[in-house]
Amino acid sequence: MKKPRIPANEEARLADLQTYEILDTLEEDDYDFLTKMASQICETKISLVSLIDDNRQWFKSHHGMDVRETPRDISFCAHAINDPKEVLIVNDARLDERFVENPVVKGKSNLVFYAGVPLISKKGHALGTLCAIDDKPKQLSEEQIGLLQSLAKQVTNLLELRKSNIHLKSRNKSLKSFFDLNTDPCIIIHENGDYFGENKAWEKLFLNDKKKSNPQNIFDIIHPKELNTFKKNIQELEFSDKHKKIINLFENTKNKYTKLKWQGFKIDHLIYIIAQNITSSEETKEQYRELLSRNEAIMSSLNNSTLVSITDKNGIIKYANEMFTKVSGYAHEVLMGKTHQIINSKFHPKSFWDNMWQTILSGSVWRDEVCNVAKNGDIYWVDTVIHPVLDDKNEITEFIAIRYLITERKKIEQNLIKTKELLLETGKIARIGSWEYYVAENEIILSDMVNEIMEFPLGYKYKFTGKPQFEVQNKGQKSIIELISEAGETGVEYDEERKLFSPKGNELWIRVMIKTEIVNGKVIRVFGTMQDIRGRKAAEKEKEYHTILMDGLFNLSPLGIVLNDLETGAYIELNNKLIEPTGYTKEEFVKLSYWDITPKEYAPLEEIALQQMNELGYYKTFQKEYIKKDGTRYPVELRGVVIQDTNGNKKIWSFVEDITERVATEKKLKVSEETFRGSFDYAGIGMALVNEKGNWLKVNKKLIEMLGYEKEELLKLNFQTITHPEDIDADLELMAQLISGEIDHYQMEKRYFHKSGHFIYTILSVSMVKDMKGKIQHFISQVVDITAAKKAEIKLKELFSKNQAILDASTEVTIIGTDNEGIIQTFNKGAENMLGYTMKELVNKHSASIIHKKEEIISRGEELSATYQKKISGFDIFIYEANKFGSDVREWTYLNKNGNELTVLLNITPIHTDGRIIGYLGIGTDITAIKKAEKELKNILSLTENQNERLQNFAYIVSHNLRSHSGNLTSLLELFLDENPKFQELEIIQMLALSANNLKDTISHLSEVALLQDSSQEEFYPIQLQASINNAINNVSALAIEKQIEIQNNVGSSITILGLNAYVDSVLLNFLTNGIKYRAENRKSFIKLSSKIEKKYVVLTIEDNGLGIDLKRHGKKLFGMYKTFHKHEEARGLGLFITKNQIEAMGGYVEVESTVDQGTTFKIYFINEKN
Repeated sequence: MKKPRIPANEEARLADLQTYEILDTLEEDDYDFLTKMASQICETKISLVSLIDDNRQWFKSHHGMDVRETPRDISFCAHAINDPKEVLIVNDARLDERFVENPVVKGKSNLVFYAGVPLISKKGHALGTLCAIDDKPKQLSEEQIGLLQSLAKQVTNLLELRKSNIHLKSRNKSLKSFFDLNTDPCIIIHENGDYFGENKAWEKLFLNDKKKSNPQNIFDIIHPKELNTFKKNIQELEFSDKHKKIINLFENTKNKYTKLKWQGFKIDHLIYIIAQNITSSEETKEQYRELLSRNEAIMSSLNNSTLVSITDKNGIIKYANEMFTKVSGYAHEVLMGKTHQIINSKFHPKSFWDNMWQTILSGSVWRDEVCNVAKNGDIYWVDTVIHPVLDDKNEITEFIAIRYLITERKKIEQNLIKTKELLLETGKIARIGSWEYYVAENEIILSDMVNEIMEFPLGYKYKFTGKPQFEVQNKGQKSIIELISEAGETGVEYDEERKLFSPKGNELWIRVMIKTEIVNGKVIRVFGTMQDIRGRKAAEKEKEYHTILMDGLFNLSPLGIVLNDLETGAYIELNNKLIEPTGYTKEEFVKLSYWDITPKEYAPLEEIALQQMNELGYYKTFQKEYIKKDGTRYPVELRGVVIQDTNGNKKIWSFVEDITERVATEKKLKVSEETFRGSFDYAGIGMALVNEKGNWLKVNKKLIEMLGYEKEELLKLNFQTITHPEDIDADLELMAQLISGEIDHYQMEKRYFHKSGHFIYTILSVSMVKDMKGKIQHFISQVVDITAAKKAEIKLKELFSKNQAILDASTEVTIIGTDNEGIIQTFNKGAENMLGYTMKELVNKHSASIIHKKEEIISRGEELSATYQKKISGFDIFIYEANKFGSDVREWTYLNKNGNELTVLLNITPIHTDGRIIGYLGIGTDITAIKKAEKELKNILSLTENQNERLQNFAYIVSHNLRSHSGNLTSLLELFLDENPKFQELEIIQMLALSANNLKDTISHLSEVALLQDSSQEEFYPIQLQASINNAINNVSALAIEKQIEIQNNVGSSITILGLNAYVDSVLLNFLTNGIKYRAENRKSFIKLSSKIEKKYVVLTIEDNGLGIDLKRHGKKLFGMYKTFHKHEEARGLGLFITKNQIEAMGGYVEVESTVDQGTTFKIYFINEKN
């Protein structure tokens, strides 16, 4: 086997392939359609879109096979790309010395025929092929080859469209990143001043979401005295290449004027303005400290998860962290003074280390995967990054090496390589077995393969009876068995194909060759082969199907396809895709001449295409326009091939693609590139593009001016060189987080060295631009000079410290200050103590509504709106009367961080400066305890009144209607029986005694209900629910054992409710005894108790698998007095009534779910003691 040679331009070819970002992506319908069409055209089982990577061929589309990639060494397509202008056709690989020993030819894949057309990029590189493959020899016609080339061109067009879209998305992302992350205000306007788009910095200054109408034109916010000058400056942008800086006053959302220094440029009809707010404002020192704390935490995390070492410039180890010593096995003191040779595994060649030293000694960062050896001999792999550390003279002082363990990953990669090698093993080439029939012995012997083909069981012994078995016979046709018998008698040999059914009932197609061995004129042995030809028969059937399918593909093609007469141009065949954009019907279209839909100005291109067809047999891709039925035009791209029909008449197959969308995309890409270029070059802040090593790729005028270097000088440096030493680690660490994906951008205060030697303070904002595969393209850095603002920051901090001291001293009341929009600006210690929030959590992040009940705010808004006959909402609900009367004092409900409610007396007062309100101050006093006592007092009074009324009513009933009569009746009956014991056994007397006792019980039960209602006056106390359940289970244990019922208590020991022990014990006993009494006799019974927390309740669930209750019949009267639902000797109909009233008396309620003959579940809602 000859391995494919490597093209001379391989490095450039691979780099070009990577720009398409297509390797290892998902399948796409457009490519799959083209491979399916190629398979139909070439009449092959397999067609592929194959892309040749450095060590593999990868398939973007794989019609007819499931494999997504194979090694490059055995790839036919890797041969094809060496002759980009030719179609590689191998009619029979078994006869070609290049491929005869190839595993895919000899092995199970059985590749015999191959035809591949190279896919040529715009740069002229052969990226791969569109190929057709089959397992039997073939020879393509010129027509088939031409169509295959046309399809390959369409694949190339899809690739180029993908690349254009990637480039457009990358450019748009860069522009959006610049625009959105720019810390200075930026806006795009029309020539008349109307807004087109703005960034967040501009929105914050000049657009207010809470206002019904924001300014829609920039002229509306210019100071009136400067309006005419501003308009003049805008007009001059069109005629001047000098983008001078201009200062104007713009009215902001607080009705004040912000002074901006701006410059602009014009692209098409849009004006891009990049401004700098030169009104004094700086971030506080607290933000800087938070940044330092965050960086320290990151460094601590790094030391705990990576191997870190530091060496001097000669490679002598000066420091190794704990992770390094743990993995290597060497103690810290052993490593000190040594080089990294101590852990060298000898795996890498000398050139590997030479490259490392060359890189880091040049001041660049080096990264690679390294194989090391530990003290105990274990091999471990690390992903290593080595950073040179430079002093202020730009000389290397030491090296920092950061290593990440990747041993497990390397093991997985090695296993994957072995798995791929196993997958490449091929099986048997053909399914052919042998058989022998010995005539004298009447014995037939079958090989294992024949048994396998026939699906006979292992060890099967075929009995030769001479009669047909398993075979489907056509009328007048002899069976295989009959032919073998005949051959044994006459010596005639046969080669037959027959359809059989295996013993398993599966359909088989076999080819049987029957040979004879004759000795002394007599046949002594009949032998031959049996071949499984199901695949070929299926292929023949599939070919017939594909012929039908081809017509379908023609009509469903995403491309317009048309067949023209070469001489006349008349339309012979065309599909719907061609007609759709034109507006014609098919009947109208076929009557048109070629020039009815082609503008005359394209005649020269048509002449070239005609010449190409005469010379080459096809015409190359070109673009032109078609004329629609309504007279408008649309762009198309054409390619075609000349064919001959059976009469020798020449015709043209053309593939026509509507490229309207592609043309529009290319125009957008051009505008996007011009916009980004102008925004970058003329930005009001320093901007640069930086690569992963920190080298400047591109810098703008502002950055050059800021740092004092010439452009050529600055491009020779990297950002580390001119960064203050105290800031370099923080910057690199944030960059590492950005690369790893922990953050999507970062901003930091940083010092740069000016060319003159002094340093400047800046705000650095960095974002990262990746391609669609996630590979880093570059970083966008934005640099704002804040040196002059540092002095103002010091004064601001002093004033802030004084105000904070006053607020911190007020610890018993809440003092909360807001701006005019309600955003919290001040939050004192008293507020922190009372509400549980810290100042950092709320200031500049949340409005005051975060600590108020939503429903209370809505209610207050409705009250104010009704009082003042206008809609009052939002923050105005809090401040309306404070503005109207000078202050507003009223009760509000605060919600602390844990969600608990506090009642406060809140005094809201406006804060005035120069006659303007600049914010509001709210001072709150906690009156929760007072309000709670007031509520409890009202509850006690109300409860007492209700209970007294119930007791009075019941006492009246008992004393006047029942008790006296019951007592008299019972006494009389007892006296009568004492004097006349002989009447004791009379049925009438027994019935009278039973009625008297029932009346007595009724009076007793009513007394219990009264006592139940009266007891709600008692004060509830905490009850440990699990213990109460255990006590109740103990009380009924004897009965449960007798009735063989399992009782499970799954309630946790931490569950505590509010109630009365007597009530809780009664409730539990009632439900447990009911579960026992109304058990199902035909199954093993159980009662399960469990609990959960729902809002303010503890929900106790009591589940049994007893008789159940028909809730449709009895649901409404389930808890009624004297209501029973089962025939039981102890049923009185009072238990559930009393139980329900006991639960409600404790502030709870009860729910029930039940199914007849399945069981019942009661859910009892007790008050949660923790609530």
